[in-house]
Order: sequence, then structure tokens, then C-alpha cells
Amino acid sequence: MKRVSVIIITLLIILSCQERHDSYPSVSKTSKVSNYITSVETSSVVLDTAIATSYRGKMDIVNGQLCFIDYMYCYMYFIDGAGKLIKRDLGIGNGPKEINCGAISTHSFFKDGGVSFYGSSDDVYVYSNEYVQNKDASFRIRRDYSKVAENVKPDPQAFETYTFPRLVVCRSYGNNTYVNNGSEAYNFNYFETPDDYSQNCRIITEYDIPNKKIGRLLGKGLPEIYQGTSDRNYIFSEFTFDIDEEGNFYVAFMADSLIYKFNKDFKPVVAFGRKGRNMDVDYFKVTNPKEIYPKANEQYESKGWYTWAEYIPEKNWFCRSYHKGAHSTTDGLQIYDGDNNLIADIDVPVGFKPIGYVHPYLYSDVIEQDEKLIFHKLRIGEP
Repeated sequence: MKRVSVIIITLLIILSCQERHDSYPSVSKTSKVSNYITSVETSSVVLDTAIATSYRGKMDIVNGQLCFIDYMYCYMYFIDGAGKLIKRDLGIGNGPKEINCGAISTHSFFKDGGVSFYGSSDDVYVYSNEYVQNKDASFRIRRDYSKVAENVKPDPQAFETYTFPRLVVCRSYGNNTYVNNGSEAYNFNYFETPDDYSQNCRIITEYDIPNKKIGRLLGKGLPEIYQGTSDRNYIFSEFTFDIDEEGNFYVAFMADSLIYKFNKDFKPVVAFGRKGRNMDVDYFKVTNPKEIYPKANEQYESKGWYTWAEYIPEKNWFCRSYHKGAHSTTDGLQIYDGDNNLIADIDVPVGFKPIGYVHPYLYSDVIEQDEKLIFHKLRIGEP
């Protein structure tokens, strides 16, 4: 009887591990295509000084137009490729073309040019492509906090278990939006319960905008590189992601050289990718939770990690930027084609994160530099 029990327990462990492994795609060899990129021209642009900014926000591209959204002032600034202000929309207030959410946590544009904004209190604000609030579509999630009480083991499938991570990403597909998850829930997080969390966490939350509710919690667990390495990889355990025009998800973790592709039902498709060049990945090992936040910013500056993921529909490219570390005067940018071949791995200015393409340039997000906001644009020569 004892032997039977041991066999059953062993089988359960194997099946549990197999289920977690099956939630991530198998690895496909990534070929490198030499000489695809014939030239790269980099230029830097300073944002118009007429733009009042808190220096907290994000650049985006909507319908071929650059748009910087200031997350504290809640302004949308539309600018040209030279950084000059074209027009300003929204701002803080209760009017139909204003937003009153305190600070914006994240946002995502829809295909028609409309946009959704997310506050820090589970509040969602939906605007038309003329940037008038649709109050019938805007809503606030009501959390059941009893699901994360200290005497209750959190449910990995419960929305209440998760929060916005430090590096928050929001994407849209169809009428829904998707945000990456983090967790500091009692007894369910990557530091205090690393085995449970890395096997069972849900990594992305779907917001069902038409029905004003939380939809699916997508994914299960963390990739192989994070199994049993929470001390070394905790600070670099977050990820970025994007969604292509067919609804496929591309997930890129900070410390993982692989990129994971899932279909719109979040079934695994393929894993591909090559490690970046000259990356310092000698990470600080966290032994006490009090070390995490004091060390995080220093580690992000001094060590190598993958910083952003962006699908470029105009070129059918998947771009992934990476920081090499304090020893390097440049960051890196990888470009993969539609067959997952690495067609470029180039040097870019430190802080470069791709946000989209407007012919003939690939644009970066804004970067604060000498009390100014700047962005970079690459002109990439092809055969």
C-alpha cells in the first residue's frame, strides 16, 4: 500500500509538471538571416517645448500619427516626426472630452482609433476615436477582497489575486484589452511561494469591454528559466507582450532569451529567439524581500534584460529591445521576420523601446534626458 501511494504521488508530480510545461510552446530553431538589413540611420528628436509634461507617460502610434500621453496630466499630445505639437486632446476634468481618474496607469488604442485608459483603482475609461468618453462603456471592477485575505490561500484563477506589475503593458484585440499581471498576494507570489507561483500563476488578464467585466485569465506558470531561480530572477521576472493582427500573442520575459507565441485562445504555438549581444546577466540574488525595491532600479540600470516587445504589422516584424548593462554605451534591438528568423540585431541608443512604424521610420518611446523628453527614430535599409 505504501508503495502504491508513492507511485501515485510521483505520477501526480509528473502530471503537474507536464501540464505546466505544456502551457509553453516547444522551442524551434531560430535561423539568423545575414545581410538582410543593409543600413541603419538613427536620429534623435526633442519633443516640442510647448508640451507641458510630468515626464510620466508613453508614446504611441495611432492611425499613422505619433501621440504622447502624459499619465499625470492626462493630456494626449499629437506630434509630427520632428517632435512639433499638432494638437492636444483630453486633460483632467469631468467633461466629455476630459478624464478624471487621477493618474493614468496604462492605456491601449483600438483599431478604429478609440482608446481605453486604466486608473489605479480598477477603473476603465473608454473613449471614441474623437476622444469623447463613452460613459456607457466605462466601468469599475468590484474586487472580492475576501479572496486575498491573509488567512485564505489565493486562487490563481481569481482576478483579485493579481495587480499591475512595475512594467505594465496594455494591448487591444477586437473589442477587448489585455494587461499583464503581477502578484504580491499573501502566500502567492514569486518570492515567498516560488514553486507554487511559477507553476500556477496566470500571466495576462483579459478585459471584456463590451460586457464591462473581467474576461479570461490567460497563461499558466512561468517559463523554464524561472523554475527554482526566484532568488536570481525575481527582479527580472516580469514580461512584455504584443498581439498581432490575427490575435496571436508574443510574450517576452525580462531574463529569457526565448519569445513565446500563443494563438488567440492562448494555446502554445512556438518558442523562438536568440540571446542579445554582450548582455551582463550576473543578477543580484535576493535573499530578503526588503532588498527587492532598493535593488530593482539599480539592477535595471546596471544589468542586461529584455525591455520591450512590439509587433510591427506594416512590416510583419516582431521587435524586441534589450538593455546590455552599465558597461555598454548602447542598447540592442532584435528584429524577427514572419517566419521567426532573426533578420537584425543592431545597436540602438540606450533606452530605445520600439513603439511602431510610420514609413520610413521605426520609432521609440520617449526617454527623459536632461529635463527634456526625446525619442529616437530608425531608418532601416532593406534589400
